[in-house]
Amino acid sequence: MVVPLNPIIPKIRIRHHDPKVLLNQRIVVRIDSWPCNSQYPNGHYVRSIGPVHELDTEISAILIEHGISVSQTTQGFSAGSIKEMPINTPEQPWRPEPRELSKRRDMRRQIVFSIDPPNCQDIDDAISIREIENGRIEFGVHIADVSFFVQENSLTDLEARARGTTVYLSDRRFDMLPKVLSEQVCSLRHHVDRYAMSVIWTMDSEANVLNTWFGRTVIRSACEMEYEQAQAFLDGKNVVPGLETRLCKQLKPSVLLLAETMRKVRALRMANGALELESSEVKFKFKEQDGGIADIRSKKPLEVHGIIEEAMVMANAYGFIIDISSNLALANSLRDCETKSQGDADFVLLLKTMATMAMSEASYISSGSKPVHEYAHYGLALEFYTHFTSPIRRYADLVAHRQLMACLLGKVAQSARGAPEASDLLKNGSKMEQIAEHLNYKNRESKFAQKDSTELFQTLYVLQKTRNPAANGDDDSEEEVPFLEPGIISEIRENGFFVFVPRFGIRGPVYLKNNSGEVSIPLSVFNGSGSSSSDMSTENNLLVSGCEIDTDLITHITVKVPGKVMTAYPSGLSSIIQFRLFDRVKVALRLKKSHAHRHSIYMTLIGLDQATSTAGSVLGLGHGSRSFTKNDYRQKKQEKDPALVPLTERELIRGGQQQEQPVKKNTRKQQVLCPEELYQQTHTDRSLYNLMESFDRLRIIESSQTLE
Repeated sequence: MVVPLNPIIPKIRIRHHDPKVLLNQRIVVRIDSWPCNSQYPNGHYVRSIGPVHELDTEISAILIEHGISVSQTTQGFSAGSIKEMPINTPEQPWRPEPRELSKRRDMRRQIVFSIDPPNCQDIDDAISIREIENGRIEFGVHIADVSFFVQENSLTDLEARARGTTVYLSDRRFDMLPKVLSEQVCSLRHHVDRYAMSVIWTMDSEANVLNTWFGRTVIRSACEMEYEQAQAFLDGKNVVPGLETRLCKQLKPSVLLLAETMRKVRALRMANGALELESSEVKFKFKEQDGGIADIRSKKPLEVHGIIEEAMVMANAYGFIIDISSNLALANSLRDCETKSQGDADFVLLLKTMATMAMSEASYISSGSKPVHEYAHYGLALEFYTHFTSPIRRYADLVAHRQLMACLLGKVAQSARGAPEASDLLKNGSKMEQIAEHLNYKNRESKFAQKDSTELFQTLYVLQKTRNPAANGDDDSEEEVPFLEPGIISEIRENGFFVFVPRFGIRGPVYLKNNSGEVSIPLSVFNGSGSSSSDMSTENNLLVSGCEIDTDLITHITVKVPGKVMTAYPSGLSSIIQFRLFDRVKVALRLKKSHAHRHSIYMTLIGLDQATSTAGSVLGLGHGSRSFTKNDYRQKKQEKDPALVPLTERELIRGGQQQEQPVKKNTRKQQVLCPEELYQQTHTDRSLYNLMESFDRLRIIESSQTLE
């Protein structure tokens, strides 16, 4: 019997000539059949991945789970594909061909530069900007011309199409293209000539576009700037560390003009209803000696999973009105909340992130397969939008480049011969739809793999921080070292609340009530010792049992200790503690270990974090403010409002999602049996596996695909 990594899938029965060699190994199994009289399905052994809970093994398991191909994970390309690549060696470096140069717009005399994270290898975009006559501005974006080197339907193209995207994990990446392209010939390195696909705008002084030019160019980047270096110019510095004084003198006017122009462009887009949204992403810092995790840093200060209805309720709790009638109305509402929140950045980011999570993920479509009014990008407030700027790591951008060139060459061909030219693939609407759906799938799975990788390294970090160096013996018997972190209450539930830990970008439930219904609270909560001590005190481990809970399920949950219980504890302790939405709390991060499945992080309450003010007090939410009562809750429950139905522990862990219950009873007898019911099979709409899978898909967040 083998235990699947996904706990939802049952054990699988397999046959093997030597089962002992499979003990404590992650293996790949294919399910062959599931007899109707068997509790377990039958399968067969495919291959071993490695010892359980080893880093490379778990990374391989993540890649297999999300359909990342073996060729991509091994960074392999066929011999035929390698033969298609340009030659670029120290003895024979690649250089542009004179015949090709004559066909391109020469931008090598202009100041072109890139701005990327430190140590970026695949530099696929660069920028140029300058003032021209009559106060106008010429602004150019130059993208690596991958389509010149990767011909449609070539072996390299077919492999890149199958991969769909470069996969970025926490400590490594798996490229879509061979490195000779992604890191060498197509990477827009400084002081070398490179082919580019460029868009050049002519703008007036207010950043209104007067003219647009598309086409192939040749550029020579003057500098590979890092974000911090560009920011130093904006902060007023004339000389930036890492750059020569002469180069700084050239670059600073361009960077300042770029910032000024982009502020105006952004203001125009925001006026049309573009949204400022948030997501949470964490960055791992690794030790140079042994490769262990030195630290976890949050790239964004706040992340909360939620739905737009919850955002509405929470905001109106604070007297705000969120208008979702259009993207412009929503953008204005969020800006109004930001103005009224009196500088509480966490609250503002919370609302923006919840708005982000409520939206459908942007997806690729083939024009012609959808009505034109569905082309718009809601969050960006753009009528038409397509990926274009990263053909090294996204196949969709490569397709867009080919489509653009087909249009440009088609105009030339039409004027010369009377008919435009385009490849059979680009003209085949059905195949383009299939490519769009395939890329949507690969993009989603890449994000799921990135998310699982992040969670894996988070658990490894918590394991490092909680392991007692003085203890010996088996890991499971070691006494844990306390690992305390501040968090923010992001959602109230009947048996506890969700806490978000900004530093790690993780969110999880904190239970005040156990499965038997008993309410137990750490003693440190009542005297505040858990919030001021960096060490785990005895009071943090001592629980006060017999408490009572009262909650409105929306804005607060109150814990009361009856007088007869208080007599058993030191005098002077507060008998009533209220936890409010957006309150800061201190939690202990702990690790739930599993032999067959992945380890997981859970939280236990330590106390209120008194070091920072609560969002409720900042926003003026007093205890006398209007809030939902128990009667409101009961009434809502009678109205079958699924958002207010108490959740089980399993549902709470799963993030508060619920499946709608049938509205009417005894309707099944009146229905014609579907095939699934006829043969006593579970319908996909009621399948627990499908339900949990859908929840897993909903939990994924939009994140940057740039590996820093």
